[in-house]
Amino acid sequence: MTALTMSSASSAAILYNTSNLLHRYQPGQHVAASLSLFASVALLFWYVLRFLMSFNRN
Repeated sequence: MTALTMSSASSAAILYNTSNLLHRYQPGQHVAASLSLFASVALLFWYVLRFLMSFNRN
């Protein structure tokens, strides 16, 4: 159940990072912006995997 909660929190973080990407990063900061967004997507992927793996244990 924790993985499901963290997945939804991670989804909210992706939305927040996307908003930052559009409004706060300058055009020359595209590498930092893409790394920030990639880290959020990777975290969401990790929690989705943990959620799916919890079904395998039971």
